[in-house]
Amino acid sequence: MALYLVTESKKGISALELAHHLGMKDSRRAARMKKRIQQAMTARNERYLLQGFVELDEAVFIENGENTTVLAAVSVEEETGHPKYVRCQVVENMRGATLESAAINVIDPSSDIATDAHPSHNHLGEHFNEHIPCKQEKPSDAAQYLPWVHILISNAKRFIKGTHHAVNYLQGYLEEFSWQFNRRFCDLFQRILVASISYKPTCRLQ
Repeated sequence: MALYLVTESKKGISALELAHHLGMKDSRRAARMKKRIQQAMTARNERYLLQGFVELDEAVFIENGENTTVLAAVSVEEETGHPKYVRCQVVENMRGATLESAAINVIDPSSDIATDAHPSHNHLGEHFNEHIPCKQEKPSDAAQYLPWVHILISNAKRFIKGTHHAVNYLQGYLEEFSWQFNRRFCDLFQRILVASISYKPTCRLQ
């Protein structure tokens, strides 16, 4: 039932609401269950790298009341211009080496990467087929040069803030958002059943 409830709503479901539907008096039990489901989603996400033409940018999310930097990447279908898949990764800082490492973890090296002209992106071309820096004269230029990554960042923020309000493990919620978006044309309940059955937890949750 928890698997169904987590995947049934595009807006997601909070641990408190999950506990209510499952008749649990202690929402912490539902929170642990939801975290396990997110871990199964993460394991599936990590099996794939984005390929082709990829838009890449960073954004600030709120985690535990603090600003947290997230690298977001979206592969785009070049013929139609529509988004295909998304991956998001929490990063410690905006240093070039940090962003390069995160990008390598989610994007295939044969891909072409489009970013803004931030200096931290200067060496991405060393790791991917081509790096296309888009110099933006004003913030509104982002909608023209990197449209989909900004739309997906906005959607991810609404998903987290609108349903969960505040989170203490941001990466898990980013993985949940990405997992659902990347399978938006699939039967999500069947997919999460398969992901959960095949997932092998490596540690006990507290």
